[in-house]
Amino acid sequence: MIGSDLTSYPDNNRIKKALAKLELLIVQDVLASETSAMAHVVFPASAAAEKSGSFTTTDNRLQLLGKAVDATGDAREDWDIIGELYNRLTNAGHAHLPAELLEEFKSLAPLYAKEVPAIEGRGIAINTKAFELKQNLAFSGAVSSKSAAQSQFNLLVGPIGYHNGTTTTRSENNLSVSAEGYIEIFAGDAAKVGVADGAALKISSPAGTITGKAKVSDKLQAGLLFAPSHFRDLNANSLLQGSVNIVGVTVEKA
Repeated sequence: MIGSDLTSYPDNNRIKKALAKLELLIVQDVLASETSAMAHVVFPASAAAEKSGSFTTTDNRLQLLGKAVDATGDAREDWDIIGELYNRLTNAGHAHLPAELLEEFKSLAPLYAKEVPAIEGRGIAINTKAFELKQNLAFSGAVSSKSAAQSQFNLLVGPIGYHNGTTTTRSENNLSVSAEGYIEIFAGDAAKVGVADGAALKISSPAGTITGKAKVSDKLQAGLLFAPSHFRDLNANSLLQGSVNIVGVTVEKA
């Protein structure tokens, strides 16, 4: 598992049970997580400013990374970790370089065949130009589950503008703007449940139960609640099942 904390994903109680059954779990990441705590082997990886390479964005652009500083401790660049693992498994003894890896990408995948700036040495020259790729990506919107259609309350779990995944909840700057998770509830519904703004609210779905601070709001429609997906302590994603981000829930004072 590279650069992803599966235990923060939707339906994560099911995911945790599956991970616990693995005979071997290898995690390669920048930060420690619940997933890395379950791993048998952990490879410490470099942060974005500490590595060279390229990445493909979800809107079909190839962009290059230029290494700015060296990684600390035992952390290494992703391509370096994978390259050495390959060498140890095959006895290849090959010294990989970012420039040659990009050339191999281009030869194997037509999407990367467009002209890109030359990569000098072990780093990549930073270039702000976006490189359009030909493949289009398809996105599916939120789909209501059966339980949502049959429940008095529906919970929508999703992102907010101040965080990205769970990684930014480790940033003091981001936390200074949005410090903790919450459960947003329509003011009329809050009055019916008997919960005030900031009070503890308990919500349950077929997948589990969470408790968080109520955020009473007039921005939501009656019967709809919202919880940000980023905060591990709240773990709103644990209430979801399958590939949906809305679920029917029961609501009560904690």
